[in-house]
Amino acid sequence: MKTPIVYAGPDQIIGKDKTITLDGSQSKDPDGSITSYSWIKVSGNPPVTLMNADSPSPSFQAPAVKQDTQVIFRLTVVDDDRLSDSDSVKVTLKHTGTDNQPKSKDETSCDRIGITNKC
Repeated sequence: MKTPIVYAGPDQIIGKDKTITLDGSQSKDPDGSITSYSWIKVSGNPPVTLMNADSPSPSFQAPAVKQDTQVIFRLTVVDDDRLSDSDSVKVTLKHTGTDNQPKSKDETSCDRIGITNKC
């Protein structure tokens, strides 16, 4: 009996209000079949709700965040011999809001943009 080979997919980056799909479909069992998939969020804020967390490819709606935020999900698969393995994937939720705030002096200083004799 061989342990299944689990792959939670590549790390992803997504902006707010986008639907993100996690992809564990490349997981396999070398001597049988996978009988269950289970995804959970193991770290990060804000809270998200996974749709179809017991499938190879669950999804969720990316919430708005005030700064770039990392959320980590773990996929655990079980095979027909009741052997299991887990893998994790990192999702970065990008802050995509527009602040409409004036730029600080540091962001527009002459030294920063290479003009020193006209400031």
